[in-house]
Amino acid sequence: MYKYLALTVVFGGMALVGCNHDTTVATGPNGEKVTADQNGKSVTFDDGKGHKMTSSAGQVSEADLGVPYYPGSSDIENGGVKMDSPEGTSVSSTRTTGDDVAKVLDFYKSELEKAGFKVGGSMSSGDFGSVSGQKSENDVVSVGVTVDKDKKQTSITITHVVKNASASPSAPTQ
Repeated sequence: MYKYLALTVVFGGMALVGCNHDTTVATGPNGEKVTADQNGKSVTFDDGKGHKMTSSAGQVSEADLGVPYYPGSSDIENGGVKMDSPEGTSVSSTRTTGDDVAKVLDFYKSELEKAGFKVGGSMSSGDFGSVSGQKSENDVVSVGVTVDKDKKQTSITITHVVKNASASPSAPTQ
């Protein structure tokens, strides 16, 4: 429950940016706080009970993602997001290319293996596809690829999630 609330609050908090202040702080009915900075690149959620999560938009490195950018791809503005929480980190980057879905997926299957990830799920259906790799139960990279026919380009979203070893799957999430 906490994870879904946190994500909702984080993205809702990003919408708060734009006021004429350096930071905007919103406090919920249970004491939780969302802080957004003026430039729209950082949002912090604190539930007041020891759970704190920070999300920042901007450039995400290949090292953050665990795999390289697709060759010749372009980063979209604010296409990178980093989220840190007591449970771990999640990093995401969205990029574009003119290449087709199958070529992009083949590249990432190979790169995941080179980076030491065991390639698991993979599927493709013409205009979309995905592939994922896992180094351990706590370290997963997934790549989603879709075609935007209106823009005549292919969108690539890479997400790397690393759970802290102390974050137990059976731990409460509220």
